[in-house]
Amino acid sequence: MHAPSKVDPFAAIPAQLINILQRCLCNGPNNRYQSFLDIATDIRQANEYFGFILTEITRKSFADTINFSKNTSGEMRRLENRDALLDVAASLNELGQYQDALTYLDRWFEEHASFERITEATYPDFSSDPFRPEEPEDENFTFVIPVGNIKEEIKESFSRAYITKAIAEKNLGNYEYAVQAYEKALSLTPNNFNTWYNYGELLFNAMRDSEGAIKAYWQALKINPNDDYAWNSLGFVLYQTGHKEQGLSCYDRALVINPRMIQALGNKGVALLQLGKGTEADQIFTELTQIDPGNAIGWYYKGSILLNSGNPEGLDYLDRAKRLAPANERIQNAVRQAIARFTGG
Repeated sequence: MHAPSKVDPFAAIPAQLINILQRCLCNGPNNRYQSFLDIATDIRQANEYFGFILTEITRKSFADTINFSKNTSGEMRRLENRDALLDVAASLNELGQYQDALTYLDRWFEEHASFERITEATYPDFSSDPFRPEEPEDENFTFVIPVGNIKEEIKESFSRAYITKAIAEKNLGNYEYAVQAYEKALSLTPNNFNTWYNYGELLFNAMRDSEGAIKAYWQALKINPNDDYAWNSLGFVLYQTGHKEQGLSCYDRALVINPRMIQALGNKGVALLQLGKGTEADQIFTELTQIDPGNAIGWYYKGSILLNSGNPEGLDYLDRAKRLAPANERIQNAVRQAIARFTGG
């Protein structure tokens, strides 16, 4: 009889992952990751193995590391490591722990309150002068006022902090706070496409501020005129606010950039149908269902168009829509109503 072989329970864990875990959990703060930047490359390379699980583990490691760095460093050391708390907050947002994210952000803002004044002031740029003088120390600050690129880096960090705060506040339902945070971020980094776009999404979907959303989307498109999602979102708001032809034009712009964009195809199809252009709408929904055969909404509209024209073949399409989305009550009810109208039942 052969003795049973001993199986190493950790044999299947990649060495790279073991190394990352050890560095996250070791007791000595000097042996742990000192910032998110140190771990970012390892995380990207090993991401397929652990995902959010490692994020939870590293959150504790980051917190301990931050406290260690804070207690052993001066103001400028804190400035150099200013993104560490933001990395934790961003990770918590990804985990859906938005209140905890705000707690970390409060700590970050508290520790960097004096730095924020730099973003609001104007100083001469001596960056091209190799013998540039050092800015005089201000009695209201605990460090020497930096110039040149340092100011821009601080603005970037504060902008990122406000964006992270906006995401957390939005997901907690604190929409007004989220709007304020986005506006602070945009005042610091006004050329950030993603911030303008997400600001527009918040204004329209949560605040019902169509005019503000349109302005935000336009600002985003000034920065990146080749973004299909921004054109589609702008088209939707314009169409919903009565600017129907402009809305259709925006859908077309989105589809020029990405001819297979399901959202723009669906929005354009619905718009054409509402404008009484059933034949054109049917062509759009035919294209949509060819690209995405599992799209229940596409089959629903295609079936409805056929039924409205007296073609019973639409019943098959509606039945397919029901089977594709059995848990979607909106589609189920819409299909039942369409069939009832056609059959008179």
